Amino acid sequence: MRLQNLLLGGLLRLWLALSLRLMGRVLSLRPVLLVLAPLALTMSLPLALAVRPLTALLSLGFLTALRTLLPLSLAFVLLTALPALALPLGLLATVLTLTLTLTLTLTLIALLALTLLSTLRTLALLSALRTLSVLAPVLALTALALVFLLPLTLLRVASAALALTLRLVLAAPLARRFGRILPIGFARGSRIPLGGFVIALGRLIRLRSGLRGVALSIQVSGLL
Repeated sequence: MRLQNLLLGGLLRLWLALSLRLMGRVLSLRPVLLVLAPLALTMSLPLALAVRPLTALLSLGFLTALRTLLPLSLAFVLLTALPALALPLGLLATVLTLTLTLTLTLTLIALLALTLLSTLRTLALLSALRTLSVLAPVLALTALALVFLLPLTLLRVASAALALTLRLVLAAPLARRFGRILPIGFARGSRIPLGGFVIALGRLIRLRSGLRGVALSIQVSGLL
């Protein structure tokens, strides 16, 4: 019975580590979901601001906030839940992580679809306004620079500062507790430090498991 509980607990922790790795990858999907959707919205922003200003601003602001605040919330929730992960079964933390991962992915896909539909409607209106359609590329580039790129740069700097702070605060206690320095903060090939931080939490949970067999000896960072 003890061996069965040990195996089940190890599999659940491995599942949680993989889900954290997936969350880290989702947080690093800049080219497809995190640039294309705001870019499509920005292309329609000049006329959308004139037709539905509140909707356009709320859509762009919600996408930016979702991209930035959800990783922060997830990181702090997992930090507060780390002591509970020492229990035989980390089922609650596993379900929470998988739910957040699925919610984030589906929300970004839904926002992308709604943004593209809004862009198509805006382009239909632009085709009827030939004068404005000539100025549309210039207005779109200006809106892209002012509305999207500048806030994204500031948010990236704040994210890097937070990840560096977490690295300095947590590296020493974790090294003393687990006997090794964990790569907290930056993921390999990821430009978003918080994505790497979430991946590092997955490695930490993998180390907490009582299993030292083949399943948990696999490097989680190389699975996905």
